[in-house]
Amino acid sequence: MTSSKALKTAAYNREFDKMKDELLPSNCVRCGGWVDRHNGTLHHRLSRGKGGLNTRENLAPVTHECHDYIEKHPAESYKNGWSIPKYKKG
Repeated sequence: MTSSKALKTAAYNREFDKMKDELLPSNCVRCGGWVDRHNGTLHHRLSRGKGGLNTRENLAPVTHECHDYIEKHPAESYKNGWSIPKYKKG
């Protein structure tokens, strides 16, 4: 029997792949370089762990190198809008 967690993971992966089809290829939000499925990914501006969703507003195309940089430099990432620390209450 398939667990609930496994079903949620599969649904998440399908949703993320659909967004990759919609948003890639494109230019990296950090370096401006070309991003496709082979040399990059979509970065969750608000991390999944903080409730970030697979939405056009929350996903940003980045090269693998820039994704690593963004993850390792949160203060700069927040300042430049590559990441957001939490949802703004409006």
